[in-house]
Amino acid sequence: MSSLPSVHLSRERSLASDFAERSLTTRRREIARLQEQISTGYRVNRPSDDATAYAEARRMDVLIDRYEQYERTIGSARAWVDATQTALDDLADLMTEAYERGVQGQSDALSPADKEILAGRLEALRDQVFDRLNTRHDGEYLFAGTRTTEPAFSRSGTTITYEGNTDPRLRPIGPGVTLDISIDGESVVDTGAGFTITEALQDMIDALRADDAGQVATALDRLVTARDHVIARSSDAGNLGDRLNVAEAQLRSADRTAQARRSDAQDADLAEVLVNFQKEQTHLQAALQVTASVLQTSLIDYLR
Repeated sequence: MSSLPSVHLSRERSLASDFAERSLTTRRREIARLQEQISTGYRVNRPSDDATAYAEARRMDVLIDRYEQYERTIGSARAWVDATQTALDDLADLMTEAYERGVQGQSDALSPADKEILAGRLEALRDQVFDRLNTRHDGEYLFAGTRTTEPAFSRSGTTITYEGNTDPRLRPIGPGVTLDISIDGESVVDTGAGFTITEALQDMIDALRADDAGQVATALDRLVTARDHVIARSSDAGNLGDRLNVAEAQLRSADRTAQARRSDAQDADLAEVLVNFQKEQTHLQAALQVTASVLQTSLIDYLR
C-alpha cells in the first residue's frame, strides 16, 4: 500500500515532463517560423501560413507581371514614336527651308543663273527629304507600315514611290487596349490636295528652271500646303506620345496598387516580428529551465 503514492507521484512527474517537452517543441517551431519571417520579410511564405493571403499575393504577382510587360511595351513604343517625330520634325524643317528658297525665287532681281542655283539647292533638299522618308530605327524603316525590313520609298529619276503598306503597327499598352504607333509613309507624303510633298518640291524646281513667275507662285502655294501637312503629321506623332504617357501613368498607378495589396497580404511587420521573436526566446529559456527542473527531480526520485 505504501508504494501507491510513489507510483502516483512518478506518473505526475512523467506527465509534467511530457508537457515540458511539448512546450519546448512548440516554442522552437514558433521561433523557426519567426526567424523565417525575419529572413524573407514575409509573413506568408507558403499556403499553410495563410491560404487566403497566399492566394491574394499570387494574384497580385500575376497582375504586377502583366503591368510590367505593358510598361516594357510602352517603352519600346515610345522609342519608335519619338524616332518618328524626330524624322517628321526634320522633314518639316526641310520643307520650311524649301518654302524659303521658293520665296527667294519670286524675286525679280534674280537672273536665270541665280534661279538655277536655287533649283540646285532645292534638289539637294529633295534628296534629303527622300533620305528622311527612309529613316530607320533599330534597323526598321519607320514609314514602311509593317513592311519594315525594306525601304519605305524608292526613286526613279525625279519620281519617288511608296513601297510600304498602310497596315497598323499595333501594340498592347494596357488591359484590353492597343495603340497603332505607326505613321505610314503614304500618309506622310500625300497632302490630300492631289499632290505629294516631293511633287511639290519638284514643281518648284521645274518652275525656277522655267523662269516662269506664275509657275513659281503656284509651286510656292503647293510648298506651303506640303509644309503644313508635314507639320500636322508631326503633331500626330506628338499625340501618340501623349497617349503613351497617359497609359504609362495609369499602369504605374495600377502597379503601385497591386504592389500595396501584395504587401498587405504577405509582408511581415518586422518590428512586430522582432518583438515576438524576443518574447519567444524568453519563453523558450523559461521552458528549458522548467524541463531541466522536472528532469532533475525525476532523476533524484529514480535514484532514491
